[in-house]
Amino acid sequence: MVGKILVLSCIFLSAVIPVTAAKPYLYALQKTQIGNNGNVKAVMVRVYNQRTAQTLWRHSCYQSQTTVWSKDHRSLAVFGGLSDVTVWRAKLQTKRYTLTEDQRMSGLLDMKWSSDARFLAFLNWTSGGWDLHQGKLWVLDTRTGKIRQVNSKSVGLVSQYFWTGKKHLVYEVPWVSVPSNPKNGSNYAQVPVKTFHFVWL
Repeated sequence: MVGKILVLSCIFLSAVIPVTAAKPYLYALQKTQIGNNGNVKAVMVRVYNQRTAQTLWRHSCYQSQTTVWSKDHRSLAVFGGLSDVTVWRAKLQTKRYTLTEDQRMSGLLDMKWSSDARFLAFLNWTSGGWDLHQGKLWVLDTRTGKIRQVNSKSVGLVSQYFWTGKKHLVYEVPWVSVPSNPKNGSNYAQVPVKTFHFVWL
């Protein structure tokens, strides 16, 4: 008996799906160091229109300045020195916010916009802190101009945070303070216990 072998041929058709490249943002940022013989004294921040190359805004600030764009790339926050923040917005008035004595920082750790670019959160290390990677968490409301500390003073300093919505953010506290002398509670020790805290603005 002669066996028959049935061969099934399968043809796979690969569909080519075109990928649309993301459009470049209309506004761009340029930084230029100002100084002599390698001694940087300041940084010149320039915002310009990438289509026309037109300069829209210039701002000179201290060399340790930090900049961050909003999600839609139409709002730019610039920390000049460590005592003020300036916010540039496309087709809107530029505003400068001065930090109070308590809000002033020894070093900026992180800065993030909320998704709608209304709130600007920044984490700063303040003098006297024992860990350079932790600090106080502040939020600037650009509509009212108010800046407030959002991390609870009773739980300790913040190591990181992230936005979960237009008015919601979560921050992490990696240490908790516990009395090292339970009898009088005068001395406290840092215990490595991570806790996460939710903030509704």
